[in-house]
Amino acid sequence: MSPARGKKPPETIIDYPRYKKKPVLLLFEIFILDVIGLLSPEKRKGIQKLNVAKIFSTRANHWKPALREVLKLSDTIETAIRDRWYKRLGANGKADPEKFAKSCADSYFKEGSTVDVWTERSLKKAQERIAGFKKKKR
Repeated sequence: MSPARGKKPPETIIDYPRYKKKPVLLLFEIFILDVIGLLSPEKRKGIQKLNVAKIFSTRANHWKPALREVLKLSDTIETAIRDRWYKRLGANGKADPEKFAKSCADSYFKEGSTVDVWTERSLKKAQERIAGFKKKKR
């Protein structure tokens, strides 16, 4: 117990105020890290151990399909996440993936979010930006 605060620190990440009321937020942040290719092996191993079917009352046995089912994620969510990530990286190619995942999740859950809302043209542009960034990366 911290004498200055008189409160015991959270024992697990799910006990943090950010996730306590909305645990699916943590799972979505992990999904975001996976989509951008920066999910650590430790987090991957931990998430794969979860009994997601029981936790979220889904038919899915794997965490990603379970999250898709619970949040009703579209087929273009990965495009939305990657496009935002590559924009965040910008010219210098540097960004904090953990901060990005939190920011992206917050934006997604915000009232009136347009994170994964596309016109045909905007989706095509996003796909072109992603392809262009991947080309530069090689």
